[in-house]
Amino acid sequence: MYRKIGILAGFVAASLLVSVASTASAQAVEKWKFMCGDPKLPQTCKIEQQLFVNQAKEGQKKQMGRVLNVSVFYSGINDRKAYIVMQLPLGVDLRAGMVLKVDDAKEMKAPYLKCTNSGCEVRSVLTEELLGQLKRGHTMKVGFRAFGAKKTMVVNADLSGFTKAYSKLF
Repeated sequence: MYRKIGILAGFVAASLLVSVASTASAQAVEKWKFMCGDPKLPQTCKIEQQLFVNQAKEGQKKQMGRVLNVSVFYSGINDRKAYIVMQLPLGVDLRAGMVLKVDDAKEMKAPYLKCTNSGCEVRSVLTEELLGQLKRGHTMKVGFRAFGAKKTMVVNADLSGFTKAYSKLF
């Protein structure tokens, strides 16, 4: 029974993604936000941008839900590495993976790591190449497909303020 409910919930989420994609826009509440679990412990700090789907109804914008959460943080004590994590909504086509492109740079494809109640997650070490693109870039395009959809949905994350926020992670 739980499996049927889970499949139905995934189908409903995918349907919402497809229907909202044509009539809505994604907008960041705050571009790049620096935050720490404990300011005295730099290993708990990260930068983050969240984008929400907004839909116009009767002349007013209504927030429908989060479509993308991007965060960058460092992990490790002796061998610290930077990571980039992207959470996309439930209902994405896991087989297709996610595609990332900064401005006119080459597309990078990444598989989903896991899905939780917060969404489906892509996690990767932040390479020097991608970090450079994020620092110099203007727009990060994140592409994904809703389950059963043929067209890729693209969400644009604004990179202004990324370099300043990233510099606070040290």
